[in-house]
Amino acid sequence: MKNFSPKLVTTLALTIALPIATQTANASSSFSAEVALSVTLDGLSNLSSGTDFSGLSYDFTPFSGDYNEIVSSGDAIVTDQYNTSGLLPLSLAGTFTESFSVSGNVNNGDASGYFESFSDLSFFNHSTTDSYQLDLTFAYTLSASVSGEFADADASIMYFDENGLTSVVETDAAAFASVFGSQQDNVSDSLSISLILAPGDYETLYADAFINGSIAASSPAPVPVPAAFWFFASALFPLARARKMNKS
Repeated sequence: MKNFSPKLVTTLALTIALPIATQTANASSSFSAEVALSVTLDGLSNLSSGTDFSGLSYDFTPFSGDYNEIVSSGDAIVTDQYNTSGLLPLSLAGTFTESFSVSGNVNNGDASGYFESFSDLSFFNHSTTDSYQLDLTFAYTLSASVSGEFADADASIMYFDENGLTSVVETDAAAFASVFGSQQDNVSDSLSISLILAPGDYETLYADAFINGSIAASSPAPVPVPAAFWFFASALFPLARARKMNKS
């Protein structure tokens, strides 16, 4: 019977032990959510004199950090970001775009965040004689994604007109995207809007965006070495001792 080398036994034991003993339960969590909004001017008409639009103006207030609540511990980080663009002056196919996003990540700790952001787009008719018609497309995309040990996120938007209605002209304005676990979700929709501004009149469209997110993760912890390994190792080491005794 071939004898086992002590070095071989030791090497074999360590080869099995080290990968098992150094395993860790890596934990981290993250979330991201975004509200993206665009308003495109599809049609512009002077209902009185045809081509004069000098009496028409607008004011665009984009999303910004209007209100937020963040509670966090450990190394959790939650941040918000805002992007906007608009074309001046008013022109056909001109588009106002804006987005509002929040993201968070953690390796050891937890955090929750609630964010509100408000936007409005107003059109003014300064003329004393002319009336204007504006045809607009209002479009939005809501997205949310999460991954890790524990995370959830949602994004929602509500838009309404100057009369305070929870819909603009014809369509329910509420939309919601929500995820939980390791997944993602997206919701998109659009709405056609026609505004008629009489002399001295104005109209404002409002959009209120809301984002919620929470994350939690614990620091990596060593995984216990299976008892089967120690049983195997205890059988190998006597072989090495026997080899040594045979030599003496």
